[in-house]
Amino acid sequence: MVQACHACLEAARAFLPSDHEHPSLIVCGVRDEVRLGRWLDRLRAAGVGFRAFFEPDLGGRLTAATTEPLRGTQRDVFRDLTLLTVNG
Repeated sequence: MVQACHACLEAARAFLPSDHEHPSLIVCGVRDEVRLGRWLDRLRAAGVGFRAFFEPDLGGRLTAATTEPLRGTQRDVFRDLTLLTVNG
């Protein structure tokens, strides 16, 4: 989850003006770095802006990514991902 937060900070710096309203956040998961890389390729192909996070403490491995704020049907690219939920 920490890696996702790092990626969100990078995206906020890149995509949101300082006076922009805070967007909704949704966290999805993939099993490993290879699958995450494939998702980034899918986002590129769909024209979705994103920022990836490479963890310095893990040798610069790709650990998370986040997109520009998306609305409506733009979100459809994520329909095959698992939504992170909290089991209570």
